[in-house]
Amino acid sequence: MRVYIQIKSFIEDDTAAVTVDWVVLAAALVSLGLAVTNAVGSQLEQLSEDIQTQLLTDHRYDGFELP
Repeated sequence: MRVYIQIKSFIEDDTAAVTVDWVVLAAALVSLGLAVTNAVGSQLEQLSEDIQTQLLTDHRYDGFELP
């Protein structure tokens, strides 16, 4: 009878449930961050290459008129 009470108490104990919830929530946020980084990463790489090309080109203007 005593073992039955201990097993029942162990099954009904929910003190670790909050910890499990936080671990699942943190894992979901990390996964979401990785997915966003993966989706946006290639476009950011192309954009940074375009910016680098634009900054490295020679922009010389003679006088006050813009081309």
